[in-house]
Amino acid sequence: MTNQNLTGKGDRDSIKKLAYAVNAAAYGEIGCALSAITEARRLSIAETNSPEDDVFSTLSTAVHCFITSCTNHAVQAKSSRRPDFIYVIQNCKTKSVKIGTAKDIGIRIKTLKTGCPDKLVLLQSVPGDIHRERKIHSDLQAYRLEGEWFKWNKQVESYINEMQ
Repeated sequence: MTNQNLTGKGDRDSIKKLAYAVNAAAYGEIGCALSAITEARRLSIAETNSPEDDVFSTLSTAVHCFITSCTNHAVQAKSSRRPDFIYVIQNCKTKSVKIGTAKDIGIRIKTLKTGCPDKLVLLQSVPGDIHRERKIHSDLQAYRLEGEWFKWNKQVESYINEMQ
């Protein structure tokens, strides 16, 4: 995480969105929490114009992992089946994105970082299962690089921004 002054309007708005995400998660509003994190990332990236220098990258990933953990613990208490999340992770060096599913995105990111020397940033996460993931992969087939990795361009960015 870089040392930057958090004084810009975008920074304040991003912090407010992250605070809202934690609050929403505390009340079980997981969908609202995930949307707030996504919006906080967009605001912060728009302000800095660079996901690599995004001061909120680490913080928002930590908040997301916290929310995912809360969700997983709550669901485990109710049943043995944990929810799946569709995640979009970007390689900051190549700008390519990986779209996949995981029950615990925090663990998934750690696993991916083990085999990747480049910085990885969580861009988006939404509730979803393997069927929805396959649909997304099919919709973005023209931009597939290899496996679950896709070329980053305006079409992919627009598609990801519209995921809910």
